Formats: sequence, C-alpha cells, structure tokens
Amino acid sequence: MVALTVSILGLSAPLLSAARSGPYDYTVHGSSVTIDYYWESRAVGGALAIPATIEGKPVTAIGGSAFLSSTRTSISIPATVTRIGPSAFLYCLKLTEVNIPQGITIIEAGTFSVCENLVSVTIPPGVTRIDEGAFSSCKRLEKATIPASVTQIGDEAFSGCGALKTIVIPASVRTLGDSAFASTGIRTIEIPATVKMIGKGLLTACPNLRRVDFPSGFSTIGERMFANCSRLTRMTIPPTVTRIEEEAFQGCRGLTMMTIPKQVVEIGSKAFEDCDSLESVVFTGKAPLLGNDVFASTAPDFKIFIAEGAPGYTLPKWHGYRTSLPTPEIAILNAEGSSLENDQHLSKFGGEVVGKAGSVHRFTLFNAGPRKLTGLHAKITGGNSSDFIVKTLPKSSLNAGKTTILEIKFQPRNTGKRVSELWIMSTDKDEDPFVIDLVGTGLQLTGMTPATSTR
Repeated sequence: MVALTVSILGLSAPLLSAARSGPYDYTVHGSSVTIDYYWESRAVGGALAIPATIEGKPVTAIGGSAFLSSTRTSISIPATVTRIGPSAFLYCLKLTEVNIPQGITIIEAGTFSVCENLVSVTIPPGVTRIDEGAFSSCKRLEKATIPASVTQIGDEAFSGCGALKTIVIPASVRTLGDSAFASTGIRTIEIPATVKMIGKGLLTACPNLRRVDFPSGFSTIGERMFANCSRLTRMTIPPTVTRIEEEAFQGCRGLTMMTIPKQVVEIGSKAFEDCDSLESVVFTGKAPLLGNDVFASTAPDFKIFIAEGAPGYTLPKWHGYRTSLPTPEIAILNAEGSSLENDQHLSKFGGEVVGKAGSVHRFTLFNAGPRKLTGLHAKITGGNSSDFIVKTLPKSSLNAGKTTILEIKFQPRNTGKRVSELWIMSTDKDEDPFVIDLVGTGLQLTGMTPATSTR
C-alpha cells in the first residue's frame, strides 16, 4: 500500500491511500473505499458480487470505467455504494442484469453504454438525473423503469435502444436532452406537462413511432424531433404550437396529411422534406414564415389548403407550392395508416364461416380540407351486398383536421367468393362517392350441409 500525505499547518495528515485487493484496485478515502478498477485476466462470465467492504471499510463508490469491457453476465452492487462513475460498465457486452443500489442519486454519463445484452433495468427511487448516454446503444434493453424522483434525462440517454418499445416519463421530469430517445423501438410516448425543455432530435429515427401525446401548452416542435420516423402516418399538432423547427418531420415517409394550427408563425427549413407520401397540408391561420425547402420531395400531387380569408397566401401557388381555395377534402386511411385512393383499393376480408360472426375492417375518415366536411354516410352496393355490413360510422360531419372511424363487417350468407363495393358519400365534390372494393370468401364447416353458392 502506498500512503499519500499532506502537510497542513506543519502537521502531516493522511489524505488517501491506493492499493489492490484481489482483482480490485481501490483507493481509501478516510473511512470509505472507492473501487478504481476491476482486473479481469480472462473471459470468466457468470455472476459477480462486488464486495461491500475492503480493509473493513465500506465500498461507497465505483470509479469511472472501473468495469470497462467486463465479460460478467450479472453484477451485484452493494447497498453501501452511493456513486457510480461515468462509463463504469461501458462495453460490458455480456451483461444481462444489474442491480443499482438505493443510495445512487445520479446515473452518470455512459454508465451502462453499449451493454448490448442488458434486457431490463430498474432505476431506484432517489435518482434525480440520468446523464448523457447512460444507457445508449443497449440494443436489447426492453424495459426501463424511471422513478418519480428523476428531473432530468440527458442527451442520448436511451438512444440506440432498439428493443425499447415503451417508456413512461414521470411528471417529475423537467428536461429531456438532445436525442434522448432517438433510434429506439418506442411506439407511443406521452410527454408530461412538467417538461419545460426538450432538446433536438428527441425521437429522431424511431421506426415504430405511431403516436405522441403532447402536454397542454406545448409551444415548439424542435429541430429533428421526429425526423425519419417512417411509420408516423398522422400527427395532431397541439393548437398552442407557434414554431415548427428545421427538419422536424424530415423523412417521415408515412406521413400523408398535416394540419397547421392557427398560432404557428414560423416553419423551419426542410421541416417536411422527403415526406414523399405527404399529399396535403391544411393551414388554418395566417401565412407563417417559411424556411427553405419546407415541403421538398413530397407527394407528386402535394397541395396546400388555406383557410378562407386567411392573409399572406397567394393562388394558385405560394412559395412554389400549389394552393387551393377552401373545400372539404376527404381522405381515407386503412388500419395500417396508409392513405387509400378512390376506386383503386381492394379490401380483402379472407375466409369466414357462413352464418357466423365475421371479421371487421376499420377505416379512418379524415377531413384534409379547411372547410367542414358534411353529409358523411356509407352504404354497401352491388354484387353480394348483403354479406357486408356498415357496423359503425359515429359522425356525419367532420371539422377540418378531424377524424372518425368507419367499421365494415363481413358476415357471409353463402359459400364461395363474395364481392361488393363500399360507397362513402360526403360533400367532397371530387370524391363523392369514395369507392372501396370489398372481397371475402364464405366457408362451410365440415360435416354441415353446404349452403347455396353464388359466385
């Protein structure tokens, strides 16, 4: 053991001492011990229990990079530990589980970064910060429980966690850092009203993201917030939003339509660039400031609809984009969120037993125009029309940007191929009716007398 001393007012007093015990390099700080490094001479695997005491003194800290690239699959950290240094378990590629003691208050930068086999982690109550890259690139991480004590989630804290499908952000959180949940498998997320600062690229490149619940009073959709979220097909922007920053929705190739609230005063450059399925955007207020290439490389028939009497727009083009006078405009999406084309979509119900309760297909009806869409009703016509039933259509009118669900049930009366057409009527002059072909097959249970087949 090497002892280090310091002279204060002529007196010598021990400051700290460093030594090794078994595979651990450690430093004594008065009455406590910090583990500085864990020596692993070969790939040992298995479980490891970090000692609670060394030299009879409690182990209270684990130093930065102390277990770098360890091959252990499970590591138990003693309850005496109150601090784990940055990158302490970086590149522990075989680590599948780890217990974090109750005394920890900060998950420091990169603590568990690139622990590629870590499946789940429970962050103990009392932790107030999850710092930069704390769990980044934990590719198999499926579950992360964040306690109600956390106020800050740092830059890239969970980025690259491709297996992470859900995350609950507690109401205690005030700050979400840049790319905090980027490149994850998150499908839906709710941002609580307590969050006051959101960094750039919060959810960029989340391929499974379908829905985001914004807090009340939310004012800015930040730079690259949803960039390259390819399955995001529809987004309701809160009415309190005033700015949509650069590249906010860039590369959202599933996005088909968008309504811009009245309060928006600025849309940044390339905000909707490469949204090549985006067919229409409805502006409900006065013309905002537009950056460069806001709607570059959108759908070939892309059009902007403008509210009647709204100032600042020009017809038939505005900033080079086609504009239209206000009209109701129906759009219909299938269950996967893809936009359908009038009289060009075949809805396949598959096979159903004759006389039994059948399958149901759901369609989302959306008013993509700036004026109220009225006269909504649906009917089945032609062919085997009695085999298909309009199950639900809750609304007969839709305000701009609003939706309703239409359900069609297939309940065959006879065997064989059953075909018909769904007509959806509305005040959309160009698509009245909107026609969808329907097809299914009536099946007969073995041993039953076959019903009459009409083909």
